[in-house]
Amino acid sequence: MRSAAIPRGVEGDGFAVAGLVLGWAMLAVSLLALLAIILFFGGLAALVALAGTAG
Repeated sequence: MRSAAIPRGVEGDGFAVAGLVLGWAMLAVSLLALLAIILFFGGLAALVALAGTAG
């Protein structure tokens, strides 16, 4: 019987943690970008509305 058939330790823990960290970081960056886009176009719409009522 070969001893290589039974793994003695878990390999790839670092890659698993790195994948989790990068995944959550990507989610956070995506949400921040979406918020920035919404605020930008919302502010632009508010400026257009104010300019329409002032003139």
